[in-house]
Amino acid sequence: MYLAINLKNVFLFWNMVVPRSKKELYDHYENVINRFGIPMLKTAIPRS
Repeated sequence: MYLAINLKNVFLFWNMVVPRSKKELYDHYENVINRFGIPMLKTAIPRS
């Protein structure tokens, strides 16, 4: 059983981005997510 929830937005947030991973891979993910019209935060949080 699922409850109906009226969401206005869902924002995806990348965490644990691996610096050695190829930037092209993350760009591809962003393109696919954008095609579905899903909003995504563009802010980068520096490593501490």
